[in-house]
Amino acid sequence: MKKLIVIAVLSALIGFSCNRLSKEDTAQLVIKEMLINTMVYPDSYEAVSFGTLDSLYSYIEEDSVYVAFKSALTNLTVQKEKVEKNLAQNKKSMDNLNQLRAFATINTPYLDQKHRELNARLNKCSSQIDSLQQRIDSISVNFNPAFIGYTMEHRFKYLARGGYAMENTTLFYLDPNINVVTKFKDDLGLILEYNPTTNKYEPK
Repeated sequence: MKKLIVIAVLSALIGFSCNRLSKEDTAQLVIKEMLINTMVYPDSYEAVSFGTLDSLYSYIEEDSVYVAFKSALTNLTVQKEKVEKNLAQNKKSMDNLNQLRAFATINTPYLDQKHRELNARLNKCSSQIDSLQQRIDSISVNFNPAFIGYTMEHRFKYLARGGYAMENTTLFYLDPNINVVTKFKDDLGLILEYNPTTNKYEPK
């Protein structure tokens, strides 16, 4: 019963937060309500401290096109290194065969052809790498971080499952309107993200 009353009060306060409370106060209320709704013993919750409300922006490593290009660049670079290694081995074989004229008469045409094929593959890899690198550089130069919400650190005490007293410092991520905790990261670095389908916080 006490839990329901606390949640109702917090929900009511959050509903009027846009007009009556600061963003910092609203974020703290949203975090408190989320914790009370997810704790095994909600009555044990005790706030210790809150950090500042910091703006959160997207970063280039989350850009799907950038990630795809980076992955393709890595794969092509590996291919190029393999071709270069094969080319070096082929050249060494050619040098050795050139010292054996009789044997080289039979094998040199085959090795010459393989040499040309490897050079063609190398040029193709190099061209693709240059093209991808230009695209990656263009994305990096023109990337404009978008505002995606806020973060706030909060230290609090509570009773965990089994009745064990705990005290954690957790980083909470909130949406741009400060209506919901979208995810949070605990002391151990574990990230739990809100799943609207299940209405639960699940490991990312």
